[in-house]
Amino acid sequence: MSFRRRHVRATARAQRGQALIWLIGVMGAAIAVLYGIYNVTQVSVGKEKAVNAADTAALAGAKVEARMLNLMAYNNRSMIANEVALVQFASMDAWLGYFAKTAQNIGGVLEWIPYVNEIGVLLKEFGDAAQYARDYVTTYALDAVIVATEFEKDALGIAHGLIRTGGWMVARDAAKATVAANRANFNGHDDAGVALESTATDLLVGKHSYDWWNLTQMYSGSQRDEVAKVIQDSRDSWSTNRPGQWYMNFTVPLLPPQGVKKLGPTVLADFDHWQTEDTWEHWIWTPSGNKWSTIGDGRTNVTTDGNDKGRMAPGHAGQKDAQKDEKTHRYWTGMPSLYDLPRYKTLKEKQAAGVDFAVVVVRDQSANLTTSRLQMGHDPGVSPIGASNMDERLAGDRVAAIGNAKTFFERPAATSGDKTGKSLFRSDTSKEYGSLYSPYWEARLLTVDSGLKLSVYTALKITPKLSFWTP
Repeated sequence: MSFRRRHVRATARAQRGQALIWLIGVMGAAIAVLYGIYNVTQVSVGKEKAVNAADTAALAGAKVEARMLNLMAYNNRSMIANEVALVQFASMDAWLGYFAKTAQNIGGVLEWIPYVNEIGVLLKEFGDAAQYARDYVTTYALDAVIVATEFEKDALGIAHGLIRTGGWMVARDAAKATVAANRANFNGHDDAGVALESTATDLLVGKHSYDWWNLTQMYSGSQRDEVAKVIQDSRDSWSTNRPGQWYMNFTVPLLPPQGVKKLGPTVLADFDHWQTEDTWEHWIWTPSGNKWSTIGDGRTNVTTDGNDKGRMAPGHAGQKDAQKDEKTHRYWTGMPSLYDLPRYKTLKEKQAAGVDFAVVVVRDQSANLTTSRLQMGHDPGVSPIGASNMDERLAGDRVAAIGNAKTFFERPAATSGDKTGKSLFRSDTSKEYGSLYSPYWEARLLTVDSGLKLSVYTALKITPKLSFWTP
């Protein structure tokens, strides 16, 4: 055997077992990497659970508040509809009085004329029936409508006050319930999961309660101009200005100029007085001025104090003849005092109408099944080389997430291209801005800005670091 061959064999014997050492080293490094990947994954999953819970809780709170604003809008619309119904009954009451008086007057003349006297008798009977319907049907029905309107007005007013005062509390409870639903309990195994961070959340909810209170405002007294406008615009054409309004002037030989005039308006004299009047009058010229006489006249007033507050045509002396038939209904409290948004002046303010709702959710480090939680390699007495501790060192021993959502107003429009909301489009295709007259309040998630983060950091007494997780 040559020297070279003997040298190679000797070298091979000397290096025997070195591969095993390298294998053990590589396996140790791989295990360490796996430990790290496992721990990072567990922390990341825990963080994701906290983020999801925070977003869901914030969105739940904002959705609750959106529904409460929609409820206030429906209530406002209900009160407006009641006032419109009241005006319609008042208009019907006045018109029946007008019809009764007109039929009786014309019939009283015709019954003395040959060949048409039967028509005159029939007209008088129609007039008597209309007067009976007015005295015993519409008059009492209008009183019942006033009572029902006032009862619902009071009830809905109380509901609005409760929503405005405690709406943020309901939203907070919805957020708490949502976070609690993320806590698992299976067959006796309780996963502590996530929880609301009380200090930071209370700080945010405290500010939110102030914002929620100032989101809406009650308009009463002389501020009810917008309420009055909405109610008047919501009336149908009949209760606004009944058909058949006309006037005609004519001249009869050997007689002075004369004419007839027909009116039928229903007007809001002021915030506490509806006045409806139907008249058909005849006038004739005299040297001292036109002389008016009433062919038919019906008046109905709905007031807070029973005062009719003047004639709609005070210069017409003939209308005084019908004053005894006038119906005045009291105990109406006037235009309702409705809640609405503050009257924003700029377009930017109108577009930003709404309120934010934020919460902070935390997950304790102990809830993450990392190697430190499982006590893997944490006994330094196991090996002379020590322990393989790989603690995650989370800030405050927990991960935290901030959820932020906004309640906002948006009505689908034809210009948006969303065909699914076609039934909700405005007929005039105009952009509609937030109010408590339309139930189109929604909720969406918002990004967490630096100001909100800083508030949370301050509440948690944490100096911002890269290790502090934020959504």
